Amino acid sequence: MPLNIDWQQIVLHLFNFFLLVLVLYVLVYKPVVKFMASREQYFQDKENQANERILQAEQIKSENKKRLENIQGEVENIKNEEMKRIHEESQKHIEESKIKGQEIIDRSHEKAERDREKLLSDAKKEIKEIALEASKKISDGDKDLIDQFIEASTL
Repeated sequence: MPLNIDWQQIVLHLFNFFLLVLVLYVLVYKPVVKFMASREQYFQDKENQANERILQAEQIKSENKKRLENIQGEVENIKNEEMKRIHEESQKHIEESKIKGQEIIDRSHEKAERDREKLLSDAKKEIKEIALEASKKISDGDKDLIDQFIEASTL
């Protein structure tokens, strides 16, 4: 044997090597590949779930935005209706106040007219009484009183 090579030993070592590779392939490589594939699938599922949640969140966000716009529109409508109602009520109160004010003015005019008529009638009565007294005194012959009466009535 040249170079001291034993073919039988080489074949046996090759057989052991291939057997080792086969055992390592079956016992280590396949489980590692299977484990890596399952981890990859796990993270892919997590990414898909995250994407789905993002889409759901965006949908919810857009729905909430639409609801907010609708609510803002409703609030604006309610605000406008309330402003109209308040304006109508204020106009109603103004009209009622004008009517009450006019009634007060009318009653004041009527009272003033009654007071004037009463004063006139009282004045007429007093004038009659004074005139009667004056006529009595004239008949009694008091001429100076007549002159005083005339002077007082002309002033």
